[in-house]
Order: sequence, then C-alpha cells, then structure tokens
Amino acid sequence: MDWVQIHLALNHVPVVGIPLLIIMLIAGWWRNSNELMHLALWSLLWLAAAAIAIKFTGDFAAEQAAARLAPAQDFVTRHEQAGDQVTTAVFVLGLLIAATLWLGRRGRPVPGWTLTLVVAMGLVTCLLCARSAHTGGQITHPELRWLSLASFIRARRQSAKGLAQSKNLVDHLALRLASLSGLIVALKRPFSF
Repeated sequence: MDWVQIHLALNHVPVVGIPLLIIMLIAGWWRNSNELMHLALWSLLWLAAAAIAIKFTGDFAAEQAAARLAPAQDFVTRHEQAGDQVTTAVFVLGLLIAATLWLGRRGRPVPGWTLTLVVAMGLVTCLLCARSAHTGGQITHPELRWLSLASFIRARRQSAKGLAQSKNLVDHLALRLASLSGLIVALKRPFSF
C-alpha cells in the first residue's frame, strides 16, 4: 500500500465523521444530555487530532505521485490549499473542544456559549472538508473539473492563450473543439459547486 492509497482511504474519515459527530453533539445539547455531549466532544477531539495527521498523508501522496499528476498540477495545488484550510479549521475546532471539555470537567454542565462556538466552527469545518473532498476528486475525475464556473473561465482563458499560440490549423481546431465541449458541459450545470 502506498501513500496515495493511504490518503484516499483515510481522508474520508473526517469528511464523514465530523458532520455525524456535530449532529450527535447537537442532539445531546437538545436532549440536555451531558453524557452524549461529552461523548461527541471527546470523539470530535480525537477525530480532529486524526484529521491533522491525515493531512500529512496527502503531502506524502503528492510527492510520491508528482510525475503522474503533473498534467493536473493546478488541481493538486488547489486541493493542497483546501487541505491546509481544513487543517487550520480542525486545529481551531480542536482548541475550542478542549476548552469546552475543560470548562465542563468534573461533572459540571457544559457551558452553552462554548457549545455554540463548537457547533459553529464544526459547521465551517464541515463545509471546508466538503470543498477539500471536491477539489481532491477533481484531480483524478476530469468530469468534475467543469462543475464550477470559475474552472470553466480559467480553462477558457487557457484555451484562448493556446489558440493564439497555435501555429497549425489542426491544433487550432482541436483547441476550439475542446473549448466548445467545455462550454456545453458547464452550461449543463451552471450552479453546481
């Protein structure tokens, strides 16, 4: 098993686990169950630590597969930046959870204001995880690359540069056709993220 396989196997854990544990935390808060809230908070804390470690598997995977992923380097860079943002958000979430657990230690009720901060940061982290997962999917799934309007605009500009630089008619027509097919795919899904 190489780093790419390890990264692909492990990165789904926080993407799925964080939203489920946030739901569990909200359910415990709604039911006023300190046990359920503590279980969710401790589980989130462990998952936050694991998510930070999982980020490093992505770094190792990118180094290992650099030659193979060279054509998709723009998508790799975008995914790496999204992963860095998730790592920062998970770190902040972990700090908030640790503070919440410390304030609710020795059987004291967990303060509501800290739960509000944890849930809010948890939701932000969920959105960032989803974005990172999507950008990761774009690396090896070309059909996902045209789902955003920004990707279409960048590709359109690159193909326009390619048209200006192409010397022969065949290259010129191939770039035009690629640009047109990208437009058709983008128009089918104009509001997708």
